[in-house]
Amino acid sequence: MLKEYVMKSKSFYAQIDFRNVDPESDYEFFTQVRHDSSFYLDDARNFYDFEVKDFLEKNHSDYRIVCIRGEPAGYLRQKKIDHVRDKVQSVGLDLALKFRGKGYAKPIYHILLEDFKQNGLPIVLWVLDFNF
Repeated sequence: MLKEYVMKSKSFYAQIDFRNVDPESDYEFFTQVRHDSSFYLDDARNFYDFEVKDFLEKNHSDYRIVCIRGEPAGYLRQKKIDHVRDKVQSVGLDLALKFRGKGYAKPIYHILLEDFKQNGLPIVLWVLDFNF
């Protein structure tokens, strides 16, 4: 029921926001989401807080925090990569446990795709096969 409501409610889209990662204040949240998602990732290793903080200090531009109603809900992995002969925009989403299974990913991706269309690059989404 909630899933249907989220998808039909245009006002919900207004409650989704994206912000830049702040390594100093986001590393603990990022570590937890990464830990909870690592089983599904190509690189299933888990890292200590200090390792994640160091990683984010060096790579913060490749990630954004997704907020729902002002609360951090997950993070985006975004990067322009060379694929075959062209550049593509690569995007992945990892949500915190309490935001999973509620239908949030689809409106988040919808907003992102609209934004990324403007850069003119093909978009590659990294989505688990059971999330279709």
